[in-house]
Amino acid sequence: MMDTSETLCYNEYMKINDTSIRNKEWAVEQYVLLQKSIHQIRRETGLGYNTIKRWLHRYGISIRQDDEIVRNQKSLKLTNNPHWKGKRNNNGYRYIYYPKHPLAPKSGYINEHRFILEQSLGRILEPEEWVHHIDMDKVNNNLTNLIICTQGEHKKAHASLQRLCAELLQRRIIYFDRKEKVYGLR
Repeated sequence: MMDTSETLCYNEYMKINDTSIRNKEWAVEQYVLLQKSIHQIRRETGLGYNTIKRWLHRYGISIRQDDEIVRNQKSLKLTNNPHWKGKRNNNGYRYIYYPKHPLAPKSGYINEHRFILEQSLGRILEPEEWVHHIDMDKVNNNLTNLIICTQGEHKKAHASLQRLCAELLQRRIIYFDRKEKVYGLR
């Protein structure tokens, strides 16, 4: 239990922070004029994400899309959840929390690479449209590393890489280290 001095400090701290968001001019200045994200305001005030969002809504301030996509979820401490496995699924792809996406499952998490392409195209990708990572790095979601293809084209791209690796092995450009059990360049 906190003693009286600790309670006073905590209450004064919360009062200062709570007062700041209750001031419409302050909120407009921070979010609209200075273009601070909800995450930045949260860090400065100690208030919760939803509290800040609720006050902005009360003031008639529309939430920017990058704040709606509660990703880079430093604002939400998902790492404290024992079921949270990080920003990647078992296949190594990054997911973002965006429950308002038309194709989002109940969990609200969607593929980051698909979302990035959707944003650049200005439309939702069809389920039969596949996204290929050109450099084979599943976490490199730079737009220049992503290409849309059909499932057949995607399989063809991966098969061509495997054929190329086999050719490089035959030509002894790459080798397999039996001790370390990894491939390497000569």
